Amino acid sequence: MAKGVKILERKFCDIEKQLSGFIAFVDTFVEDDKEVLSFKLSQFDRLNAKYESVKEEIFTSLSDLEFNNFDGKITTCNEHIEKLEVRLKSLNLKYSKNNNETGSNAVSNVIKPCFRLPELSLPQFNGDIETWFIFKEQFKEIIENCGLNDKQKLQYLQSCLIGIAKHVQTVDDTYDSLFLALEQRFENKRLIINKHINALLMLKYEKFRDDSNVELRNLVDTCTKHLRALKLLKIEHNTFSELLLIQLVMQVLDTETKRLFEMTLESTDIPKWDDFLAFLNKRCLFLENLPSAGTKDKQNFKDSPRHKSFILHTDANVDKNCKLCSLNHDLYNCDKFKNMPVRERFRKYVVAFSSDIKKMFRQIKVQEHQQDFLRILWRPSPEEDIVSYRLKTVTYGTKPAPYLATRCLLQLAHEGKNKYPLATPVIENSTYMDDILSGADDITTAKEMQRQLIGLMKEGCFHLYKWSANSEELLKDVPTENKEFLFNENDELVKTLGLSWRPREDTFMYQMNLQEVPVTITKRTVLSFISKLYDPLGLLQPIIIRPK
Repeated sequence: MAKGVKILERKFCDIEKQLSGFIAFVDTFVEDDKEVLSFKLSQFDRLNAKYESVKEEIFTSLSDLEFNNFDGKITTCNEHIEKLEVRLKSLNLKYSKNNNETGSNAVSNVIKPCFRLPELSLPQFNGDIETWFIFKEQFKEIIENCGLNDKQKLQYLQSCLIGIAKHVQTVDDTYDSLFLALEQRFENKRLIINKHINALLMLKYEKFRDDSNVELRNLVDTCTKHLRALKLLKIEHNTFSELLLIQLVMQVLDTETKRLFEMTLESTDIPKWDDFLAFLNKRCLFLENLPSAGTKDKQNFKDSPRHKSFILHTDANVDKNCKLCSLNHDLYNCDKFKNMPVRERFRKYVVAFSSDIKKMFRQIKVQEHQQDFLRILWRPSPEEDIVSYRLKTVTYGTKPAPYLATRCLLQLAHEGKNKYPLATPVIENSTYMDDILSGADDITTAKEMQRQLIGLMKEGCFHLYKWSANSEELLKDVPTENKEFLFNENDELVKTLGLSWRPREDTFMYQMNLQEVPVTITKRTVLSFISKLYDPLGLLQPIIIRPK
């Protein structure tokens, strides 16, 4: 499938390059080029047929993820082809009409082509008011110059209407009455003008990558499309509007393109839009002629050798001191570490404790000018009116809530680092959302750390509760209502960050309900039970690996 996507990308790239050539031909068209106009038109029809074939292949053979890479390109190509078709046909009709008038008074010795051109398809209108004027111009240009009677024109017009436009009704079953009804329904000039002007004003929010010929071409085409539409609506641009438009586009351009444009200005005169547009078109052609990074890599790939040399640099100054005795050896080679009991080798802190910040989000007030963005509608009963309430604190469930809460805790720790030196690193490194999980190597340090944590949190209007610890002495001064674990006869478990901790024994517990095991054991059943074991520390991996 990856190979098929690459082939489609090459075909599409070839179509885009040919379209750029047609755009350059139309933009620089002079009367001397009329001799090749019919040939260019036939070339364009073949390109259009090729484009439709490639587009159909993209729609039918690619997945949704792969199609996303072509979606924007297809939209751009559709706009280019639509504009090119109108301009080429208009030029061809204009000069073919002049040739017919000249040929009627003289003998023509022109050799007719031996091939047959494909029939031109009429444009369609689906009820989109933004495309109405383009459809109107194209349809009248083609139909009203063919010498058709009213019934024939009506039939052609009805065949071109799709979607909501197809349901427009008239009193008289005539071509003029149907066209008038369409104009009354879809020719909302004020709305269309506002849409095109807003689209031009939104150009300043476009993201433009340096030296991107595709993005620059899209920018030029977008400006041309909206200005042409405004011109069809009899809205001509003047010097002031040209200056505004140039400034809008300049805000989007990269620094190099801006610099090159300034170099083209030979005086202090006000630049004109036509000159600016001509410069952008030349810049597009220049960037399109440059070899892209993807092409360069593709050409060098076949010639590059399969074997590559690597240089490995090893830093000889790596600190290999033992973390326990500070001598020059690894921890696993330390005799002092090997002589320690397994329990002491395993754990980090002798005294461990956990706590929870009560209603953390509700303790953080939102600035008053931001409170209007947090509103809820509420009424105590269906009989009462709905009342709008402002939420003055950080609201659980909103996207920025976790960041705001965590950021406030970090700021509180930063401001209290001198007064509470033991509590600050706990907030910065041992806190996840509203859960605190830390410890110390002795009970004295642990109690001082607990005292500082309570004091620091109280300065931020936070209350710590649900205290648990593996030391009864650490919980002695904590009120009963603020304890989650009591040192009594019951064998209590405490949930901390998804794990079951038994503080009395200072051990982690894993629970599994084997009564749900079905009579018939399958691979899926085994994997289902394995996945129910939450083991982020990997303590059960020697056991889990066997059923896996």
